[in-house]
Amino acid sequence: MAIALVSLEEGGTTGRVSGRLIGMALGAGLLFGIFFALLGQADEGAGMWPVAAVRVSSIAFGLALAVRTGVRLRLGPRVLRWAAAAGLLDSAANALFLAAAGRGHLSVVAAIAALYPASTVLLALAVDRERLRPVQLAGLGFAAGALVLASV
Repeated sequence: MAIALVSLEEGGTTGRVSGRLIGMALGAGLLFGIFFALLGQADEGAGMWPVAAVRVSSIAFGLALAVRTGVRLRLGPRVLRWAAAAGLLDSAANALFLAAAGRGHLSVVAAIAALYPASTVLLALAVDRERLRPVQLAGLGFAAGALVLASV
């Protein structure tokens, strides 16, 4: 509920929500859950190799998909810097998740990690200078409440 409120666009939805779109959203959520559950199962002795394996395989998959679809991968310097920063921060987040899951309860760590879309709203505030609407503020409040409840 928190993420739905945080993600609402101005004036609600801008188009019709199709069954395909709902299926894709549920599939993405399921795959994120599986990813975090598998990452949480990594042995502590593995170190950060699972994170490195995830990064290498995701880059290889992305490149193969680009080749198959014919997408050109030409990025300007500004976009390339943002992409590199996003990749580094994503890898750091996965590494921190792996470390936290190895030292704590996976159920609490996964609940906190699932709230990552709220960071998109915070970035929109900081980078794009978007304004936070009351419904989005309520969503962030629900997210904070969920964090408190998950940690108890």
